[in-house]
Amino acid sequence: MKNIDATNDDSIYTPTSTHIYDSSSQNTELIRSDEEIQWYVDNLPLPPHGYRFSQRQRAEQYLFFKFKRDLITPSSHLDLYNATIVFVCMYKR
Repeated sequence: MKNIDATNDDSIYTPTSTHIYDSSSQNTELIRSDEEIQWYVDNLPLPPHGYRFSQRQRAEQYLFFKFKRDLITPSSHLDLYNATIVFVCMYKR
């Protein structure tokens, strides 16, 4: 988000527990340790100058990596005709 948008989002964001889901009812194979999550979050590309992640986005990143959503493969019935392809690359000055 642009810095101003992230600041506005932070002002209305109410942090909730990032452990929204009861871990005891989850298959532990589907949950990463805090150390693993930190590694993934630390290795996300930084936003460009003038942009930053809001607190809400950081919480969503935590949950994304905690519950291994990056390993979920799309359904074999994915309609590629209507799919959106997102390409991310590192930009270095």
